[in-house]
Amino acid sequence: MIGGQSKLRLYWDVLIAILAFCSAVYVVWQLAFFTDASIRIWSPIYLVDLIFLADITANFLTSYRDRGVEVTDPSKISRRYARTMLPVDLIATIPWELLLLSVGGEVWLGAPLLLWLRLPRFLRVVRLFAIFRKWESLPQVNPGTLRVIRFGIAAALVMHVVACGWFFTAAAQGFPPGNWAATAGIVGATPADQYVRSLYWTITTMTTVGFGDITPSRTSEYLIAMIVMLLGASLYAFIVASIASLLSSLNVEKTRHRDRVQSLSYYLQQRGVSAELNNRVRGYYEYLWARRRGLAESEILSDLPRGLQIEIKEKLAEQVLAQVPLFEFCSPVLKMELLSALYLESYGPGSVVANEGERPGDIFFVVDGTLEVSGHDNKSLRVQLGAGEYFGYLSLVLGERRTASVTATSYCDVMRLAQDDYDAIMAAYPEFRNALKKAAAHKTEKMAELVLEGVVL
Repeated sequence: MIGGQSKLRLYWDVLIAILAFCSAVYVVWQLAFFTDASIRIWSPIYLVDLIFLADITANFLTSYRDRGVEVTDPSKISRRYARTMLPVDLIATIPWELLLLSVGGEVWLGAPLLLWLRLPRFLRVVRLFAIFRKWESLPQVNPGTLRVIRFGIAAALVMHVVACGWFFTAAAQGFPPGNWAATAGIVGATPADQYVRSLYWTITTMTTVGFGDITPSRTSEYLIAMIVMLLGASLYAFIVASIASLLSSLNVEKTRHRDRVQSLSYYLQQRGVSAELNNRVRGYYEYLWARRRGLAESEILSDLPRGLQIEIKEKLAEQVLAQVPLFEFCSPVLKMELLSALYLESYGPGSVVANEGERPGDIFFVVDGTLEVSGHDNKSLRVQLGAGEYFGYLSLVLGERRTASVTATSYCDVMRLAQDDYDAIMAAYPEFRNALKKAAAHKTEKMAELVLEGVVL
């Protein structure tokens, strides 16, 4: 069984998406310019057919997610695929020209019938856009960016088909006198040059630029040109509006964050707050955006069940859990309670995390950044605390006021255990006191130095 969101399936889908796009572009171009109207078994087009045949087989073995649950039952996978993409995949993969070898060199509507029979491969664009819809649900993909790319591919395919159709109107009739291709002087040109001129006319017409250097000259060409103009005007407007909307949605969180910062900065300015403090506030918000895209952890995790919240917090606090002795002496249940109660805070340089003289309060675990412990004269001690270190438990255990202050010297993240949560856990889990005592006996060198100095934090 192949996982629907596994790396193997992702790489395979990338290959199929590329081949689907190339196949769609190639068969339309081949029909319009009457190229390679012969059957060669070892042609690349049949190699691609074999890859898509393998893709059909793989789809019967690929799991899918339904309402958040991974479905691996082969019968359910088969029924789902048969009801959705299988008919289209079969029509686009069967080499109809090989099944109808008797057509030989027959011509239909001015083009070899063999090339018309290859045209169903254009339906592979359905598979292409189905893959894009699937990718939008992947956690590592930005769906807004993916939608912009999808719109770009759709626009490119439409312009390609129109360009090939525009040239086909002249080529299918054998370039009659007065046709646009003869006027443009490309009747005897290479297919590449003919395609570039056709695409040039398509883009200028659909975008309503219309330089007038390539113009229709026959009634049928005028009719086609009018249809393309109407199609282009509506399609171009739709694509531009859609892409503009998508691009704005990509930055919706950043825009909201920037507006919040500007509003607060304007308020502080109007209230006479110094420019230096105002800049510190703006710097703090810039740090929040760089670290967590301006989102508060409590808001992000609030909708998740408690078990998932604990798993995420455990992942976020890996460094703390590995370095702080307190967690080593906690039972798994107690550790889960502590992780559930911890919440993340960020501080900027110069921000006071704990003040000298405060009553016993919260316990702080340093996740990232550096903090400095200083005495009442703001000159003594000067002990630096880094990631994995903690403070606050001693004042709680002794019931004494803090005898030093802790100030952030850089932007830092700290996990806080509030006193109310501490009291609740202490009441529900008496062994928590023993864990704290054991942790106190395994202080870091810095904390031991502070204790010898008589510092209570």
